[in-house]
Amino acid sequence: MQLSFMSIDPNSQLRRSVASMSRFHWEFLVWRTRIILSARILLKAPIVYRNWIYFIFSRLGRKPGLLHLRNGLTFKIRPDSSDRSTISEVVILKTYPLDLKPGNIVVDVGANIGAFAITAATIVKHGTVFAIEPVSSIYDVLSENVRLNNLDNILLSNIALDASEGEQPMSVSGSSSSLYWGQNGETEVVRTTTLEKFMSAHHLDRIDYLKMDCEGAEFDILYSAGDHVLKRVRRIALEYHNRSSNKNALELKCVLEAAGFHVQIDGGSWNGSMIATAEAPTRLFPSSLRCTY
Repeated sequence: MQLSFMSIDPNSQLRRSVASMSRFHWEFLVWRTRIILSARILLKAPIVYRNWIYFIFSRLGRKPGLLHLRNGLTFKIRPDSSDRSTISEVVILKTYPLDLKPGNIVVDVGANIGAFAITAATIVKHGTVFAIEPVSSIYDVLSENVRLNNLDNILLSNIALDASEGEQPMSVSGSSSSLYWGQNGETEVVRTTTLEKFMSAHHLDRIDYLKMDCEGAEFDILYSAGDHVLKRVRRIALEYHNRSSNKNALELKCVLEAAGFHVQIDGGSWNGSMIATAEAPTRLFPSSLRCTY
């Protein structure tokens, strides 16, 4: 779940690392944000979920169950997981704008159990959603959720996007899976490919909506794509996770603006959300932009 602690002025000092915070301050911010978001979710649960009582108490169970939404969708959720939060992030907190149209091509990088991909598939109708999820246990639940909702316009890929092709160990312990941290815990070796090679393999001449929740991989994926790939993407909605002086939200904003996107950031010094929309009718490449990367 996105932890957005404070509004960001694009001219502010976002590059100040969260390491400058005291541990107590950081833990307090995390705790406060989770309380606020949990309260919002609980208040809206009866409106969004048909079996909202099960939603509230599902963490106490020992077996997976089915969560039924009032919009007709159904999701398998696991009691010892962040599945409830993943779904609520999409349908209640609306982290990713669902301004999609029939016929759109959507690529969901970090599809998890399918909350965004399945919701998007019901909107794009004769369009296609490509759902990318590298972790095998999560991929199995994603596949089951697509089956439960009888959707034939979602194509699943058990792979990770990154800066290059190959294999890498991915952390699979805790509530988030990442190529870039948590490697001291449980890991799983996953196959990786680039955004360009993924588009080529699936014969995609464009992506109308690129959604990314990939726990730090967003920088390597987009930096390595190059303008010739990015110019084929019309809209990007992502959750960022700042990693270093040149792999952070402001640096990514600079790179995307240089590729002709209008970029909005909402978040804090550790993570947040970013929306990038291709400038219309033509792409602009401002020579005044100088990015570190």
